[in-house]
Amino acid sequence: MLLSLLIIPNVSFAQGQKKYSIEGTVTLFGTSEPIPYANVLIKELNQWSSTNAQGQFKIPGILPGSYTMEVSSLGYQTVNIPVKITQDYTGFKLQLKEENLTLNDIVVTAKAGTSLNSSSRIDNAAIQHLQATSLADVMQLLPGSLIKNPSLNESNVITIRSISNVSGYNSRGVGILVNGAKISNDATLSSSESYDFRNISTDNIESVEVLKGVVSAEYGDLTSGAIIVKTKTGRTPYEVRVKTDPKTKAVSFSKGISVGKNAGNLNFDVDYARSFANMVSPVNVFDRTTLGVTYSNTFNQNKTPLNFNFRVSGYITGNSITSDPDVSSLDFSKTRNSNLAVALFGNWMLNKSLITSLTYNISGNFSKNSYQNYVVTNQLPMVTTSTLEEGISLGYYTGTLDKRDQRIDERPIYANAKITANLNKMSGDVLFKS
Repeated sequence: MLLSLLIIPNVSFAQGQKKYSIEGTVTLFGTSEPIPYANVLIKELNQWSSTNAQGQFKIPGILPGSYTMEVSSLGYQTVNIPVKITQDYTGFKLQLKEENLTLNDIVVTAKAGTSLNSSSRIDNAAIQHLQATSLADVMQLLPGSLIKNPSLNESNVITIRSISNVSGYNSRGVGILVNGAKISNDATLSSSESYDFRNISTDNIESVEVLKGVVSAEYGDLTSGAIIVKTKTGRTPYEVRVKTDPKTKAVSFSKGISVGKNAGNLNFDVDYARSFANMVSPVNVFDRTTLGVTYSNTFNQNKTPLNFNFRVSGYITGNSITSDPDVSSLDFSKTRNSNLAVALFGNWMLNKSLITSLTYNISGNFSKNSYQNYVVTNQLPMVTTSTLEEGISLGYYTGTLDKRDQRIDERPIYANAKITANLNKMSGDVLFKS
C-alpha cells in the first residue's frame, strides 16, 4: 500500500472529522434538460457519483477542505470547478456544453494530465481530428513528438523519453493499460518484445493519458512511462466513421444504448481496416477487425454506489508480405493474430471508517498467433560429400536454391487482477491518502 500526503490550505477541521455532502443536478448548458449518467468527481479524494435519469447526484462523506470537482460525460465538454467544503450543499447546479467537433483556428492537442507525475491527456475530440489508425499515431499529439504519415504496414511501437533497447525500440519501458488492465505480449514468440499497437483500434477510445515520468510500482515492470486507455461506456449516439487515404481504408461503427430504466447500458463498437504498403504493387497487406461490447451500470446509487463495467472484446489481425514479382515469386511471410478478452472493472464508494473506496479490475485474454516465413535463396553450388572415411570418395554439388520454411504457432493466456483500497483521513491541516 502506498501512502501519499496532500496538504490542503485553508481547511477548517471539525472535531471528530465531521463530513459533509454535495447534492445537485447536471443539465445541458443553457437549458434545464438533465444529463443522465454524468460522472461527478472530487479529484483530490477520488470520491465520485453519477447522475440518475433526472440528472441528480449526491456525494456523501466529504472531508472539509478545498478541492476540485470534475464533471464529465461522453459527448460533452469536461468542466473543472473549485469547491470549498465547509457544510452540506444542496441544489448544486452544474451545466455542460456539448462537444463541438468544428475547429475554428484551434489546435487540438494533448493537455496536462491528472497524474502526480508528468503526464498528458488526450481526449476523444483530439483523436478524431487526427484521423488516427493506431495508438502510435495518437502519440503525435504529444509535445515534441515527430509527425509522420500513419502506416499499418509495419509494427507500430511507441517510445517515451527517448529510451531505446538494442534493436532501437523501448522493449520493456512503455506499458499500456486498457480500462486499468495491463496489456502484455510477454508470452509470445512470433513478435518482438515491444507491443504492436496496431492491434488496438482508436475509434472507441474515450481518452488516453500518457505518463511520461517514473511511474508508480502499481503499473508493473515499466521503466519509461505508461499509456492509460479508457474506452467508451454508457449511452452514446450512432457513430459511423470512414477513413481513407491512398494506402489505408477503414470503417467503424459504435453505439451505446440503454437496456432499461435502472438496468444499465450496452455499448457496441466494431472496426475494420485494410492497409497497403504500396498501391502500385500490393505485396504488403495488413487487415484488422475489432469488436467490443461493454455493459455498464451503477448500483445502490443513493447509499454506497457501485460502478460496474463488464467488457468482452476481441480482434483479428493479419499481415501478408510477398516479394515483388519482379524480384521473386516464391518468398513470403504471413502473420495472423486473434484475441478474445474479458474485463470486469469499476469503483465502489463505501465511505467507511477504514475504507473510503475500492477500485477493482479483473481481466483475462486468450490469443492464437501464427507466423510463417518462407525464403528461397539463390546461391552458388558447392562441392560436398557425406563420407566419413579418409581417402578419395564420390562427391556432389549442392543445389542452387536454398528453401527455408520457418513456422511459429502459439496460444498465450494472460490473467490480471488488482483491487485497490483508498482511505482519506484528515489530521489538522493535512489530508492523508492511503
